Amino acid sequence: WDGLRRTVLNDHITTPAKALDMTKAWDTALGMLKANREIALVLAGVFIFLPILAVSLGLETGELESLAQNEASPEKLMEAVTAHITQYWWVYVVTSIVQTVGTIALYRVLAHYDRPTVADAMKAGLSLILVALAAQILSTFAALALPALAFLIGGPVGAIIGLIAFPVMFYVVIKLAMVTPVIALETERNPLGALNRSWQISRGNSLRMAGFFALLILAGTVLYFIASLVVGIVLALIGPAAATIGNAIFGAAFNTVGSVLACAVLAAIYKQFVRPTAPIRDTGTE
Repeated sequence: WDGLRRTVLNDHITTPAKALDMTKAWDTALGMLKANREIALVLAGVFIFLPILAVSLGLETGELESLAQNEASPEKLMEAVTAHITQYWWVYVVTSIVQTVGTIALYRVLAHYDRPTVADAMKAGLSLILVALAAQILSTFAALALPALAFLIGGPVGAIIGLIAFPVMFYVVIKLAMVTPVIALETERNPLGALNRSWQISRGNSLRMAGFFALLILAGTVLYFIASLVVGIVLALIGPAAATIGNAIFGAAFNTVGSVLACAVLAAIYKQFVRPTAPIRDTGTE
């Protein structure tokens, strides 16, 4: 049945072999956010902003910040990071699950052909969460396999492998950037199928997508630097307690805006390359 469902899905979707129009993708992303701003705001606030804020305020990171500010040795910093993850791994797992559900729901609201309600979008997020997490794990493994091998081997051979590994890693990240949109918008229930579909969608446009993402990341980095500088100065005048809370709120808000924009941009790229020629009906059963 899964093979039959995959065939029917491909019959209803065409992927034109054309160059990515970055201006169109950006305009489409902003248009989708404007048309769904209230719903997007609610989903982003509940599933992205609040979890990030809770982690920022609730977890003890003073030792890590102190080591980073004092330029501690890589060994001490790694020990501190390992101890922190060992203690709080379950918090990060829960946060990742919540954010993934919200991200899938956001994709459905922004770009799904059926214009689902918030409740339907959240149900889709819950029903696809295991697939999305499995696909994320596979994507991470695919991207980091060669750099990890270079690190483990070490020495001159590891350095040579590393020269190849990092370009390959970035290439794989670009090729698999559409995995979550595929899962959310095509209701793909096979993690390997989602990876394969993302690879197909980005065919012939990897360099353009990489350039587009690089421009967005550069712009976001500059904006973050300027905004954090201004916010930091203002909060420093108020007091240390307010500065701690204010910095956490600012960081969570900025990360939320970045995450929502990333979803919108990826959804816009997906819509530019993928055209449903008939309604896609998926019963959700195998």
